[in-house]
Amino acid sequence: MQILQTILACSLVSGYAFPGPAYLHPTIHFTPPIVSNVGGWHDIAGALTHKGVHHIYQGQGWNHAVSRDLVHWSKSKYHGPTYINKTYKGMLSDEAPCLSGFLTKDVDGTVCAGFRQCSSEHGAGNAKHHPWDAPLELRCSLDDDMNFWSEHPDYLFNVTFYRGVPYDPARPWVDADGKWYMLLSFDACNATTQKLPCLAGGELHMWSSKKLRGSGAEWEHLGPVLRSNATVLKIGNLTSEFVTIDYVGMLEGDPSPAHNTRVFFNNVVGEGCCSGTTSYFVVTQKEPGAPMTQVAPQQMVDWGAFTPLAPSIGCHGGGAPNRNSIQRLFNGAHTWK
Repeated sequence: MQILQTILACSLVSGYAFPGPAYLHPTIHFTPPIVSNVGGWHDIAGALTHKGVHHIYQGQGWNHAVSRDLVHWSKSKYHGPTYINKTYKGMLSDEAPCLSGFLTKDVDGTVCAGFRQCSSEHGAGNAKHHPWDAPLELRCSLDDDMNFWSEHPDYLFNVTFYRGVPYDPARPWVDADGKWYMLLSFDACNATTQKLPCLAGGELHMWSSKKLRGSGAEWEHLGPVLRSNATVLKIGNLTSEFVTIDYVGMLEGDPSPAHNTRVFFNNVVGEGCCSGTTSYFVVTQKEPGAPMTQVAPQQMVDWGAFTPLAPSIGCHGGGAPNRNSIQRLFNGAHTWK
């Protein structure tokens, strides 16, 4: 998933206006004019390859683009899931799906989109009823082209936090024990100061369920599994939530005999370092659902100027990860103390 999302930085011949110096402008990039000129597509809400076609959904409104080669892209006239009136556990919302989300496939091959409503007139599930207390939900595709989506959500669980944050999720996965797992991103001050800057940094929480959705799906909160306020610079500290995360495993070149090395990606929001850039942590888990152990120093994917690890695919100033760059993710893993 992360590899596909990173590759999307090198996707369509550019003829649009981009901000900043010319040397930072990508020469191949999927960016409709509304992005470079006025904004609107923003973060990738979900990306998935299904039946030989690559799909991306971007921004609030889940704008949809498709490709068969990850180079030539076309904008679909269909968006992802659209807004519907929702009344889950006291919530009242007509909001469009938030741009923070994921795409995944259930065990039967059904493609599902996961997200929260960005807000509601009346929040769900707690005495204070914050307007941002909206549950994580699934809406599944009704066709293989992923143009039409169910209007009958599967509500997975609600989250209550002291302030409105996107709760950016990583795409859920089935681990070695056969259970589904999911990560959401927060800051680490919900149980302490409940204010920003959060000196404890960012915090990942994990949920698990025997099934993704439907009968038998009972998502259980396992608690925090990673906390860090570190950046790659000693003078900088993460002082807010983790942002636009992903969690990737089963990568070729994993040096662990157990093949359990994983990579956690985070967009940095901090003080003294790197805001708007992307870093990664190399971690392991002793078993599914266990806390993460960092096994190599935090490093950077890019510094916010289209400069990922391996400038090898034709983007001006950067490229998407290939086999060599993936191997570089593991350099130092299992030897760092």
